[in-house]
Amino acid sequence: MTQNISELNLAPISNEKFVDFINLQLPIVNKELENQIIEEFKIRNLDFRHLYNSKTNDLNIKLPLSLIDGCLFERNIPKPPLVGNFYPIVNRLKSFLINTQELQNKNFKTFDYIFDQLFLTKDLITVISQEDISQLTENDVFICFKNSQQQFPNQEILKIIPSKNYLVTIDKGNYYRGLKSVSIYQNNQIISELNLVNPDI
Repeated sequence: MTQNISELNLAPISNEKFVDFINLQLPIVNKELENQIIEEFKIRNLDFRHLYNSKTNDLNIKLPLSLIDGCLFERNIPKPPLVGNFYPIVNRLKSFLINTQELQNKNFKTFDYIFDQLFLTKDLITVISQEDISQLTENDVFICFKNSQQQFPNQEILKIIPSKNYLVTIDKGNYYRGLKSVSIYQNNQIISELNLVNPDI
């Protein structure tokens, strides 16, 4: 295992290969190696906000990473325990998806890297590939998410979905492993939304 990437010439490798390289080093627990990786993220202008826990001031590089549109995400995130402050937020999201009238009897679908960010289960959401997006029917609801700067997947992919279909967008804000709000779109208009952190707002 390489423990000093400063000795390596990483410039010739692509961002995707660099992420593969990091995944081979997991878990990153060596602080010097972590700092070197952060510097390389900055050099490559990669967005690593979803790896950074502002509450503990820690960067978490222990789970496999995915790189989507320049943004890094953890994969295989453990589901939260059924206790604590975060569980009610996840439960509000699940309840919104199940009980909102427009979403009744719909099939929820999303991509694997989005599914990992939602803390929900595969009995509620089906994971599909990008190739499947053109096969969505009126009874399917695609779930996407956004942070304060980007939406995932990008508009090039989302425009394949007919605008008459319902689309659910979950806003993570800048939270590390967090959820902020959820909205339902149809014809590019919000028809229902819920603040997951403060539902009375």
